[in-house]
Amino acid sequence: MVPRTSFQRRPNAELVARAVSSLGPRAEVNERNDITGLDNYVSGSAYKIVNKRAYHHGTMLIDAKLNQLGDLLHNTKENLITKGVESVRSPVQNLRRWAPNLTHETFVDAVSREFQKTYNGSQDVHEIDKDLVDDIPGIRSVYEELQTWDWQYGQTPEFTHRLSRTFDWGDISADISSKHGRITAISLSHTPPLVSDDPYDDVEDICLKLSTDLVGSKYATLADSAAPLANMQARDERIRSQILAWLKEDM
Repeated sequence: MVPRTSFQRRPNAELVARAVSSLGPRAEVNERNDITGLDNYVSGSAYKIVNKRAYHHGTMLIDAKLNQLGDLLHNTKENLITKGVESVRSPVQNLRRWAPNLTHETFVDAVSREFQKTYNGSQDVHEIDKDLVDDIPGIRSVYEELQTWDWQYGQTPEFTHRLSRTFDWGDISADISSKHGRITAISLSHTPPLVSDDPYDDVEDICLKLSTDLVGSKYATLADSAAPLANMQARDERIRSQILAWLKEDM
C-alpha cells in the first residue's frame, strides 16, 4: 500500500524478481509486469487505485498443486459475461522446480532483504498481525475499510448473467445486469408446464414484481431488496421464495 502518486507496477515486480533470483531460480519481469522463470509464470499480481492510495498484491507459486490449479481457476458460470480484464492462459511452474529447498519463509526473508536494500532501509523488519493493528496510527481505519462490502464488492466491473431453472410450476429464466456489486436490471420470464390444468398466470405477476423489487439490491445476497407484499396468497409467497432461493444459489 503506497501513495497513489508514487505507485508503479513494474518496480514492485522487479523487486520481487530480484529477491527470487537471489535464492537460485532466475526470475524476470515480462511485458505484462508479471514474474516468470524460464518462460513459465511463477507469480501473478493485481492492483487497485482508490482516492490517494494504491494497493498492490501478488501471489508466488512455491510448492502449489499445479494439477489442481486449472480446475480452481476455471469459470463455472458459463453464461456470465463480464467487462473486466480477462486473464491470459499461460504455462506455470513452482519455484521448487529450480530450488527444491526453497520455502515460504526463505522467500519472505528474501523479499524483506531486497525491500530494505532497494529503499535504503536501516530499520528492523516487523511482522504485523491483527493484535497490533490498534497500535499503529492510521492502520485501524484502513483495516476496517478493507472489511466492508463497499471495498470487497462495491467496485465490481459491470457484467451480465443469464440463469434458468425448472420448477413444478414451470420453467423460469433470468437475465441480470450488475454493476458495482448491485443489480441494475433484471428480467424474469416464465413458461408454464406443458401438461397442467393450472396456467399459473400469477407467476407472471410475481416475476414482473420481482423484476422491479430486485433492482438496486446486492448481487448474490439480494440484500436491500424490497419486502414482499403483506397480503400475498400462500402459493404466491411460496413461488416467490423459491425464485429468490434459486437466484441466491445460482448467482
